[in-house]
Amino acid sequence: MRWFLSRLCVLVLAAVIAGSLLFLAIGCSDLGLKAANNLARAASPGPGDAPLGGPPGPPQPPLDSPPSEPPGILPDPPVGTVPPGEPPGSFGSPLPGGSQNPPVDPGAPGSLSPGNPPIDPGAPGSPSAGSPAPPPGGPQTPPVDPGSPTGNPATPPVDPTVPPGGTPTPPAPPTPPVVPDLAALLPSGAMIGGVYRLKGPIHNNSAAAYTGGRWYRFETGSGIALTSWVPVPALAGGGTYAVPYTTPFTALAAGTLFRLRLYPGDSVPGNDVSPTAAVPPDLAAKFPSGAMIGGVYRLKGQVHNNSAAAYTGGRWYRFETGSGAALTSWVPVPALAGGGTYAV
Repeated sequence: MRWFLSRLCVLVLAAVIAGSLLFLAIGCSDLGLKAANNLARAASPGPGDAPLGGPPGPPQPPLDSPPSEPPGILPDPPVGTVPPGEPPGSFGSPLPGGSQNPPVDPGAPGSLSPGNPPIDPGAPGSPSAGSPAPPPGGPQTPPVDPGSPTGNPATPPVDPTVPPGGTPTPPAPPTPPVVPDLAALLPSGAMIGGVYRLKGPIHNNSAAAYTGGRWYRFETGSGIALTSWVPVPALAGGGTYAVPYTTPFTALAAGTLFRLRLYPGDSVPGNDVSPTAAVPPDLAAKFPSGAMIGGVYRLKGQVHNNSAAAYTGGRWYRFETGSGAALTSWVPVPALAGGGTYAV
């Protein structure tokens, strides 16, 4: 098998060399024939030439006219004819079924650019005469502009936050925490141990529980502090905290206005300050007495206003035994001027 392949390679190489030599011989013979014709034209005198010293011959044709062929030299066959003995289609003969384009100009020797493409003469009288010959393989399609989209334009991406067939719904804002509404109610007081002490209620107006963060204090009607700030303890929704009796910084004279204040911290600041109350006048029960009237021992006594401020109401009196058992019902003390006395 290897011997057969080597022999086949030798035969192929020999065929390639023989073909190359044959092509070279044909080219050399064509060049030799053209060179011989040129030498014969140069060596043979023309019809107008005369021997040396003879009379001048007839006038010569102009230089731009084609020279006449000397006798004995065959002219080159015109383009489109077939030399005798040559098959059709060789040496510039027209191909069957049509005319032949002129040969391609190979360009100037040593030039970097090839020759110009041949010009298709076209049919005589046709508007396409003289136009460049169409490229091999038929007319070329112009390139497609890659920037021009073909078909339907691209669909924009879908926003996942937009519901189908509607506008996007913004997210709901966070719900703020509920701050319970605490309210300071009307305070009061009482004389305890010779000192008028203050107390008052704080009510949770909200249903939500209050867990801390607010403070309270007592102050005069003009806003002067009577006690320190104290934290409000936790309160259930709707609950009430009773502030215990608190001793003020200084003794309060009768008629002094006071109120209960909450430190701000909710959305209803109008009820952070209670209505104003007044320290009542100091009423004193004097030593009672009695008398037998109509067979019944009747009791009497005096209520004295020890204060300079007028007493306008709100106090009650009754008689009772030494052990505190009631002897009469509670009866309102009528209004008394400062320093006045009411005789029961």
